[in-house]
Amino acid sequence: MAMIRVSDISGDREAQELTFSVGESHYEIDLTDAEVEKMKGDLGMFLDVARKPAQKVSTASFDAKEVRVWAQKHGIEVHPQGRIPKVVLEQWKNR
Repeated sequence: MAMIRVSDISGDREAQELTFSVGESHYEIDLTDAEVEKMKGDLGMFLDVARKPAQKVSTASFDAKEVRVWAQKHGIEVHPQGRIPKVVLEQWKNR
């Protein structure tokens, strides 16, 4: 039996799943084609100037604490919280 998606906004059938992110928060919502178009229209000025993200290093592929300790031991400045710069991750992976 095929799964039927229902719009989270209108309750209409034949919706599609849409995923998006704002900052560090990731979202999923089921919308009809018309609702997707409305969302794109509402975000239009932002979408027109936005750029696609560079391919990210998966956080599952490293232990952030381990990378920070390694960086400190090698005199590389890394903030105690937040993202670890890609260049530092590459250095750590090539150690």
